Amino acid sequence: MFTRLYRKLTGFAVIKISGFASARFLTLAARKGVILWDVTESGGELTAKIPAASFGRLRACARKTGCRVRLAEKRGLPFFARRFRKRPVLTAGVLFFIAFLYFLSSFIWLVRVEGNARIRSDEIAAFFASENIRAGAPKALSRKKNAEKRFLSAFPEAAWVNVTLKGTTALIRVAEKLPEPPAADKSAPCDIIAAKDGVIVSMVTSAGAPLKQERDAVRRGELLVSGTLKTPLENGGELKTTTRAQAAVTARTYYDFNFFAPAAARRKVFTGKAKKRRDVSVLGKKLNPFSVKIPFAGYDKITVRRQLRLSEYYPLPVILFSEEYREFIYNEETLSPAENILLAHRMLNNIILQNFGFETDIINKRLEFSQTPGGLSVTARVTALERIDMESPLNNGLPEY
Repeated sequence: MFTRLYRKLTGFAVIKISGFASARFLTLAARKGVILWDVTESGGELTAKIPAASFGRLRACARKTGCRVRLAEKRGLPFFARRFRKRPVLTAGVLFFIAFLYFLSSFIWLVRVEGNARIRSDEIAAFFASENIRAGAPKALSRKKNAEKRFLSAFPEAAWVNVTLKGTTALIRVAEKLPEPPAADKSAPCDIIAAKDGVIVSMVTSAGAPLKQERDAVRRGELLVSGTLKTPLENGGELKTTTRAQAAVTARTYYDFNFFAPAAARRKVFTGKAKKRRDVSVLGKKLNPFSVKIPFAGYDKITVRRQLRLSEYYPLPVILFSEEYREFIYNEETLSPAENILLAHRMLNNIILQNFGFETDIINKRLEFSQTPGGLSVTARVTALERIDMESPLNNGLPEY
């Protein structure tokens, strides 16, 4: 790596060698101390690279071997700088641009937050902005270590945080604590009752006395597993003790929904007309040099944000905004009977998403339709498979005789 950098700084030449004694030419050049690298052969001609200062020493080798040496290319900083010797204004502009980029690289121009799920990204960014870790802040004035400690104190749901400055990017990585389940008194005795009406499909009891079994129909609030245990005594009586009943009860439950599926539909149709608008933000100031009036009454807006950057972690304080406005109109349509039924199924699916969690399995859906002048009156029955066990505390936890 350092050898390549040194050769680019001092300059090197690419030469072409032709002749019958090219191998002897290379041997003589090596004896004279000429360093050659990247030697390749193509069509009877050798191509090699040498230090720029060594080109003059090849003349004697060429005369002795009868080979012809041709200078193909000159590369490196000395030859590049020679082009600008007669262009001082251009040279000054290039140097100023390089210095300006170096100056910009001493600031933070992008803040990225990763790893958070429950803590909002804007809250994290706002906290670190108060610690001088924000877009436009000098990297030298950022208070990373103290900010990390204060963040963990301000956000107890965070387990770990790390702030890394890469180029002009501040990368904030957050690891959150696992949510703790609500605390419950595990020593208090309780019963297990049904949380909903249903038919028991499976019942696994780990503590307590089960009072129901599979295929039993139960009502909401009905006792499933008793926390009161009865032990027969020799004198004909019984000893009653209490425990904390534990069971996993899965049941088949039923839900009825009534809704209306209209036969008239309002559909959004794009006309194909569109307008584009471009804005630019420089150093946090949004400019609007290309103002465009939007002539559409109804439109969808699509915004694309692109920040200029030298590399992944070297964004610049220049952000380009491209906004596209696509016109649409609403068409009133009358659905066919098949389309009306399809709409009813989609409406039922939306109802299911709103009323059931991911832990519930939907095993059957049955719809009944009644035609009305404006559409379909729908009665739907949804059959689900879900847990219905629920703890119910006992009023008295003392043993009874």
